[in-house]
Amino acid sequence: MRNGLFDRLPKRAKVGAIAAVAVIVFGAVTIPVAATAVDQHNRQLAHELAEKNAAAEKKAAAEAAEVLKDAKDVAAGFNAGFDGFTISLATAVSADAAAAFEDARVKLADAITNGGVDEVSAAMDAVADALDALVSNAKEQADALIEASPIADVASTDALLKAVANLKGADDVKAAFTQLKAASDAVIASQAAGQAAADAAAAAAAAAAAAAAAAAAAEQDASGSTGGEDSPSGGSSPEVPSNGGASGGYDPAIISMWPAEPFEYCGENPEGQVIVLDFHWGAREGNTVDIFYALTDTDAQATGGFSTAASSQGSSGSVGIPRTCPVGSGTLQYLTIKLVASNANGSATAYYWGL
Repeated sequence: MRNGLFDRLPKRAKVGAIAAVAVIVFGAVTIPVAATAVDQHNRQLAHELAEKNAAAEKKAAAEAAEVLKDAKDVAAGFNAGFDGFTISLATAVSADAAAAFEDARVKLADAITNGGVDEVSAAMDAVADALDALVSNAKEQADALIEASPIADVASTDALLKAVANLKGADDVKAAFTQLKAASDAVIASQAAGQAAADAAAAAAAAAAAAAAAAAAAEQDASGSTGGEDSPSGGSSPEVPSNGGASGGYDPAIISMWPAEPFEYCGENPEGQVIVLDFHWGAREGNTVDIFYALTDTDAQATGGFSTAASSQGSSGSVGIPRTCPVGSGTLQYLTIKLVASNANGSATAYYWGL
């Protein structure tokens, strides 16, 4: 009886089961004692009747105490079964929902120690309500986690959605929550692995671009050839002009440029929020750099419509480029970044697009 009576019994049935037994037991003490006049000949009979009533009351009280003891034993076993439960769930449920559940358990423990059948039943009902609230909260937490994990693999997010669906009506709620926690952890791990891979790829690409730019600059410097000021870089390669010029010093040049990782994402359900791309550059020593940006609907270099992101910057640094996310299912526009390096010999322009 105590191992499974309350495990999956609906909370209304739990209250009814305890209350029904209580009514049966306490009904035994409702035997009326007739307040009638007893004459001399019937005094003995009245005395015997009173003794029987007293015995019945004593028996009923003992049975009521046994019912209360059984109810408290079952409730105590039910409560103890959730020791450490919310701690094991960690971020699978919110801190507020977990606190509400633990508060209900504390009140049940107090009812077991100090209350009667009605108090124990009401406290059991409150714990069941708090458990229902945990189930609802777990779905909200899972939805938020999936939205915050855009590069987690589909298998892990599908497994989490399935675990959430299995919570409702589960025969073993604790086991269903354990599966949910494991699925949540898998989504977090998948997102972290995907982000690490993206960061590594971006770092490798930036390093390769910087190395290519440095090699091109060295070749240009060694050749002593002259170059024009404003030929676009093409793709994402920077322009490295020659080292000639009227002043006899090095011409201006953008040596390297790259977007910093990790990128800020709009999320699965964007609401028109503004995100910022952190963009870095490196120019020849002593150059002054101006940074401009433009948005396009296609993955192509913008030819006009540039806005100023920063001006009169040093030969190396970074700047935040703002972009407005779409609303709903819209598409984020592509970004072209234009850098102009200047010194006494003139200026040189480079572009980075396709972001």
